[in-house]
This record gives sequence, C-alpha cells and structure tokens, in this order.
Amino acid sequence: MNERAEIVLPQAEAPARVAESWFGALLRGLIGVLLCLTPVTAVLVVGWLMRVMAREGAISLLRQDGKVARADVLAGLLASQEFKSLARPPGWLRLSEGSLIRRGLGGFWLNLILGFKALIASAACVLPFGLLWLLGWWAGWDNSFNKGYEQAWVGPAVGFSGVAIALFTLSYLPIGLAHMALERRTAAFFEIRRVFSLIAWAGWRMWLLALATALAALPLFAYRGLPVFMEGIYPEIAQLEPDDLKEFAGRYRLLGALWMFAALVWLRKRAARIYAFACRRALVDDPVLMAGSQAREVLRAAGALPEPSEKSKARGPLRALVWMVAMAPLWFGLVAQIFVGQFLNHAWALWLSHPFYALPWLP
Repeated sequence: MNERAEIVLPQAEAPARVAESWFGALLRGLIGVLLCLTPVTAVLVVGWLMRVMAREGAISLLRQDGKVARADVLAGLLASQEFKSLARPPGWLRLSEGSLIRRGLGGFWLNLILGFKALIASAACVLPFGLLWLLGWWAGWDNSFNKGYEQAWVGPAVGFSGVAIALFTLSYLPIGLAHMALERRTAAFFEIRRVFSLIAWAGWRMWLLALATALAALPLFAYRGLPVFMEGIYPEIAQLEPDDLKEFAGRYRLLGALWMFAALVWLRKRAARIYAFACRRALVDDPVLMAGSQAREVLRAAGALPEPSEKSKARGPLRALVWMVAMAPLWFGLVAQIFVGQFLNHAWALWLSHPFYALPWLP
C-alpha cells in the first residue's frame, strides 16, 4: 500500500473551510442527546449515525492508520465531486449544497430516510432473536408467575435459542451497518459473503469492539436497574411532590441519554474504522472481493488505491465464523445485561430493541 495518499488541497478551498469546530461538535451532540429522548426523534439519530459512519469510514480509508494528516484528507474529499459531502460533519437540519429547500431541510430528510433504512436492515438481525426472547418471557417466566408450571421448560428453551442467534448476529451488525453506510445502499447490508469476509479481515479488532460494547452498556444496565432501588439509595425521593418527582425523572433520563448518545457515537466510529482497516487489507490481498465497492472508489478518487498483491489471500466465511465464536462470550456480556435488566425493570419493547443495536431510546 502507498505510504501516503496523493491528496492535494485544492487552491479554491482554504483549510478553514474543512476545519472541524469544537463548538459545532458540541452543538450537534447536545441536539443528538435531546433527540434520543423520544422514539420518534430517535429515528433521526439512527440516520445521522449512518452518515457519521460513512464519513469516518472514508476518512479512515484515506488516513492509512494515521500516515496522512486528517486536514489533508478532508481537503481531498472536498475536492472530489462524488465524495465532497463526506468532508463536512453531518448536520441535523441543513445540507451544504443543492437547492434552497434542500439546503434548508435536506439534512433532516436525509437523516429520516437513512434512519428508517438502517432500522429495517438492523431488524433483519435483531428480530429473529428479539422475538424469541419476547416469546420466551411470555412462555416461560411470565407463564411460571401465573402458575403454568407444566410448560415451564418452553420459556428457557426458546429464550436460549434466541441467545445463540444473538451471539452470532451481533457480530455481523456493526460491520454490516458500516458497509451499508459507506456504500449508501440498503442492499449492501445483506451482502453476506462480503461482510463475513471483512469480519475475517478485521480479526481481533472485532473482539475489542465486542468488549467495548459490553462495557459501554454497563451504565445503561445501571440506568434500568437503579429505579428499583432508588428509595434505598435516595430515601428523600418518597417525599417529593409530583412536580419535583417529574423533574427528577427528567434529569435522570437526560443523564442516561447523554451517556447513551456519547457511547453510541464512539462505538459507531470505531466500527467504521475497523471496517476501513478490513477494506484496505482486502483491497491488497483479495481485490476481487472489493470490486465495485465505494471503499475502492474513495481510494481511487484520491489517488491512493493500493496495488493488489500478486497472490490472492482471500478470507472466507469460515474464518469469520471462527472469530464470531471467539467473540460470543463478550457479546454474552451484553445479552446478560439485557436479561438481568428485564428482571429488574421489565419493558417488553426492550426484548426487541437495545440502544446499541436498534433504536437509541431509553423508555
């Protein structure tokens, strides 16, 4: 691979035009936290995160593990007619180009459409095990609570079947979403052979992503469980007036949304960087796999397309399955948090959704 991408800063654009403002990032973050407070507006967050992943993936492809300055990469993207939209951080309302209406509301519409598409794609992974968990709760624990002991075995059997499915599909989801984000096609999420091969190329980095996800979910697990013990932790809550109690609950939800949004942004960016790493490896050792991909086009447009190796070293689905088995205990850390959290504070919708792999909303 080239040591440095041949990215040239166009004379018509000053570096300040692509500078990333801390104030702008903070403002976008605060808006994102507020949007996470309702399930309807959380769809916009899903779409916005897809745009974040696409941008981070393109930047990581061109930076080549930090060998190219980020400012040079942003300027190079800005010089590309096809990929200049990735040069600037995605917004919540406006777009930087197009007609007057598109400039004013294009970002909102794009976030909404991408959010629905990403949720539909995620549902293909989530619903198989989520529905089994929901059925397992109804047929097992809920059935036992209502004295239906004769069928007590049904719930655990169905629930653990869902766990087995979840431990594998949760490994697919982050790379599948990163691939869909950069490709800008919903169908890209279902390119199973390509995504599995990229998981194999990512290797131990996927293991670390699974570990980081399980650890980042711990505060959300605490968020679910603490209300059950709140009177013991904060006895004064029992004497609060209704308005004061509502204000306390609002601050509690806001704090949970703040952590959830910050962690989710970090995890999605990390997944995009891992995806970019895997794409670069595949472009060198398995160029047939990446033929026609947007990852290849980003590098080609910047003059940074690596030379393929003389001998192909393809990594197929079998190697990806080995890594998925290795990651299963780490993903079980997240699954266990979901189950224990449901015992502490049950909400049926949370069998089908978790902020880190579906709708970023805390009921």
